[in-house]
Amino acid sequence: MDLDNPPFGMPWVLWMLLAFVGGPAGVAGILSEAAAALPGVFGAAARWRQRRRVERLEALTNPPSAQIDDAEIARLARRYDQLAADAERDRADHRAEMDEVRAEVAALRDSLTVANSRLWAAIGYVRVLVDAIRRIDPDHPIPDPPDKLRDLI
Repeated sequence: MDLDNPPFGMPWVLWMLLAFVGGPAGVAGILSEAAAALPGVFGAAARWRQRRRVERLEALTNPPSAQIDDAEIARLARRYDQLAADAERDRADHRAEMDEVRAEVAALRDSLTVANSRLWAAIGYVRVLVDAIRRIDPDHPIPDPPDKLRDLI
């Protein structure tokens, strides 16, 4: 018990009077739980002591290291939630990009199919023309096909 510092709200003169007149037993009496029920200045010292006791118990049950740990855990939980939100956003962006790529691939397949069908139609037409020229005039000179088409015609 700190006799040099009176409880908040109690005049220091009254504190000194109680300390000298009552001695240790008097101070213990004015700091008891029964004295805390007294109104005003008379119970101020007991209420102060009870508050300090509660604060000390809280400090023992929730030490600063545990508070620091709790704060760090809360910070990490917030960061994990941010990372989860970022990952979900990235996943949605990648899905959208993949949908665009799939649509582009489908369009390119369709375009390639059209181009290939036109190529083979043109090759068939060239073959028909070459055959018609050979039937009409077998001595007529037919130009050689380009190297890229030589194996097809």
